Amino acid sequence: MNKQKSTATDVILQKNIGQENLDTIGVRYYAETGYKYWTAMDSSDKGSLLDFEKNKNHLDLSSAAGKKELYQKIDEFLGNPQNSQAVKIKPTSNKTESEKRLTDRELNLLPLNDTRYLEGRGITEKTYRSPEFQCQVYNEKVVLRAGNSQSKTYTNTVFPIRNEAILLAKIRRNDEELGYRGGQFNKIQEKRENGIHTSNFPKQQVDKLYLIESPIDAMSYFELKYAEIRSKNLQVAFISTVGNPSNSAYNTIQKFINASKPNQIISLMDNDRAGKVFTINLLGRLSKPNHDLSNNIKAEINVSQKTEATLSINFSYDTDEKRRAMASTLKECLIEPLKNNIAEGSEASIKVLTITKSSHNAHIEIKFPYDNANLLTVEKGLIQLKGLENEFYLEHPIQKDWNDELKRQKPFVVTVEKQGVELPEKRFSQGVEAFSYAEQRSLQQKPPMKLYLEKYNLSHEVDKPQVFAIIKQGKIIEINPILKQEVEKQQRDFLLQRTLQEEKILALQLSKELFPANDCAIIKTTHQTTNQHFIEFQKIQSDKKLQNFAGIETGFQEKINTSDAENFVITFNRNTNSVHLMIPNLKASSEIEKDFIEKNRGYLAEKSIPEKEETLKKDLESQCGELLISDQKGAIIATADYNILIENGKPIIHKIENFEFDKINREGLDIGVIKNDLEENSEQRLGQTNNTDLSFTTSNIYQKEEYDLGI
Repeated sequence: MNKQKSTATDVILQKNIGQENLDTIGVRYYAETGYKYWTAMDSSDKGSLLDFEKNKNHLDLSSAAGKKELYQKIDEFLGNPQNSQAVKIKPTSNKTESEKRLTDRELNLLPLNDTRYLEGRGITEKTYRSPEFQCQVYNEKVVLRAGNSQSKTYTNTVFPIRNEAILLAKIRRNDEELGYRGGQFNKIQEKRENGIHTSNFPKQQVDKLYLIESPIDAMSYFELKYAEIRSKNLQVAFISTVGNPSNSAYNTIQKFINASKPNQIISLMDNDRAGKVFTINLLGRLSKPNHDLSNNIKAEINVSQKTEATLSINFSYDTDEKRRAMASTLKECLIEPLKNNIAEGSEASIKVLTITKSSHNAHIEIKFPYDNANLLTVEKGLIQLKGLENEFYLEHPIQKDWNDELKRQKPFVVTVEKQGVELPEKRFSQGVEAFSYAEQRSLQQKPPMKLYLEKYNLSHEVDKPQVFAIIKQGKIIEINPILKQEVEKQQRDFLLQRTLQEEKILALQLSKELFPANDCAIIKTTHQTTNQHFIEFQKIQSDKKLQNFAGIETGFQEKINTSDAENFVITFNRNTNSVHLMIPNLKASSEIEKDFIEKNRGYLAEKSIPEKEETLKKDLESQCGELLISDQKGAIIATADYNILIENGKPIIHKIENFEFDKINREGLDIGVIKNDLEENSEQRLGQTNNTDLSFTTSNIYQKEEYDLGI
């Protein structure tokens, strides 16, 4: 007992070996429930005497063996010998408590119809309707009555908490009370016990099993990596620890790992000290199926003070050779790197203590300063120590957590007012997309819709969000001058894109009329600021000649037939309202008759939209491919791929960017320079400098969101 820290109501107890404090708890007596304890540095480690024995001895009470071990420990402490005859407790019903829980507890899980909360966090339909998260996120209605008997109805977003067998509790999330940037309602209903939240596990072999702190972070990561997961056809699953996992929850996670046998396990914990502690404890306690070394080395980190952490490692071995190998790896991967982190002249130190040692087991403790650099060293060192370099990986977000990372990539927030509270409704990567959405949405909404810009750097949010626009019932009340210029430019570009695509479809039709016996493919398009549009074709077959028709002069037709021209160009000049056929190697051209042009325009007007769209998409797909940017060692650090969609005859080439932030930061590279390089290479790939007939949307959020600007 620590008499100095104890009070009249709270007794502070410490577990010491020599001068070393291994654990500290507080104990208080409650008249209704008796004695309860809590652990200062672990908010989940608390409860009754039974909880104390269960948590401190890491017992799994979901099994009969775990319960038996618990009662034996208490009997031994009380001095009661183990009875030769088991004590039988008469059940109150034929159902076990776990089975009763499913019928007696009403968790009121409703289908996910209200998705405003998820959309406000940047999570879109492609994620929350994906097979991975179907039936793993719900709604619930909650009615709260105020003192004056008035009531408010809130819609919570709910995530079920389960173990491998049953439903235990649920996480309830809401922001309707405090509103935009006012804070989140985040509570767990019922006891979570050994429960966790998971995505759906695929029927096929799991390629990657992600361990993460919350379901919101899991969905945020999936949103960020959606293009990569789908393009590589990865079979993925997520386990959310729901904050700091209970001791019994580690057993549940291990059961899911044993059952799914994933090829890789990736820790996605928060980018703070607590997140790294979670990762170390997960890595230290869990093992890979059929991997003896990972099972023979167990580790746990405790933070007894804010400045010092203790890593406890238990080794099991059956030969001296294995013991020596473990000792050598421990020194090389953990002890020496930790010592190297200590700056010269610093008073900080690394302490290595051998607590116990026998012919088959050893217990080592390493004490080190509690800072990010050392925690990162321990994370990576434990992976090597347990021999999991090819099975266990680390990935921390740049921001604090993965939802903050998603919001950083979608900084434009459209808000809506509900019951007098301003709520985030949807997020976008680009201001013009957000403005277009708000403009259309405000026609259905009487209160004004506001568009905010949140400001981030690579590590955290800075300053307060800036109001970028206020729109009420389709009318602009306020708009940022820069955003106004972007919107006006996009409106002009939209009109130009539509004109250029109409000309491109007409040119494809004219090529069939001019060379009916040849397959002709567009190889280049160029638009000049002088209102001229050049569309260059290549003839696939060259043994057929032009047919006789009234579209061009007879003399020019004969020139073509006597030449071996492979390429030709159809030019639209909007200044003179004329269309020309050019043969580059003849250095000659002829105007195509206007009557012939109008006849073909009429023919195209009768064609179905799918026919036109298929023609354009086939042509565009031949022009686009994947771009890669590497560092000097050849490692890929950034990629850009292209997704082509045709909407109402308008092609949308959407660039999907992905940056390997860990590699970029590790090499000390400039993310801004890399983004510029990727942009320049993309412009060259698409001929964007003088080829503006492509509707090109740049984004790094792994999704396409295109809105008509009301033109």
